[in-house]
Amino acid sequence: MRRKSMLVLMVVLLSSCSQVTDALGSIGETKLQTAMKSCADTYSGYIDVLDNGKTLSIDGDGDEDQGAPVKEIACVLYAIPVPSYVISRMDQTRALDGVQREEFDTFNISWSYHPDNGLDIVIHEK
Repeated sequence: MRRKSMLVLMVVLLSSCSQVTDALGSIGETKLQTAMKSCADTYSGYIDVLDNGKTLSIDGDGDEDQGAPVKEIACVLYAIPVPSYVISRMDQTRALDGVQREEFDTFNISWSYHPDNGLDIVIHEK
C-alpha cells in the first residue's frame, strides 16, 4: 500500500504550515506534549502521550487495523521535530526489517511497519 510512502510527502507539506510551528515549547509541557497539542485539530485517538509527557506512542493505520492516518503522524513528527533522515528511514522500512531504532537530539525513537498493522512508532525523550 502507498499509505506509508506518503509520510515523507506529508511532512514536507506540513513544513509550510504555521499551525504546527506556533507556540512550541510552552511552559510546563514536554516537547512531546507540545507537539501533540499543536496537532490537536487532526487528533484521531491513536496517538498517546505517556510517562508524564516523556513518551509518545503512535499506532498507525493499516490494511487490517485502524490507527492514526498519515496526515496526523506527519504533523506530530514535524512538530517534534524528527529529522528528515529518520522519516526517510521510516518510509523505507519493510515488514521484514523488524523494529528499527534511532537517536536524535534528546530522543530515542523506534518503529516497525507491516501493511496489515501500519506504521507503529514509540518516541521517548531522554
